[in-house]
Amino acid sequence: MPRPLNLAAAMLESIAAAADKSGRTFSDQTAHWLLIGRAIEESAGFDFAKVEAVLVAGRDTVDLTETERIVWNAYLHERLTPEL
Repeated sequence: MPRPLNLAAAMLESIAAAADKSGRTFSDQTAHWLLIGRAIEESAGFDFAKVEAVLVAGRDTVDLTETERIVWNAYLHERLTPEL
């Protein structure tokens, strides 16, 4: 059953650009990114609690793994760029 999903214009443009580059449909590109995000969150070497701790300035980024640092950077970018 389809469910509505609200995304900012900049994110929609990112999805469209990635879809064009990869040859996927817009829906397939969105699903692809969702699968990657889920895989990262479920991976043994990833601890989202550590990312959250850094986001609220309770921890230093040096404590993050490479993957956690990438996710932290994406969240930080989103906070600094409200249109995403």
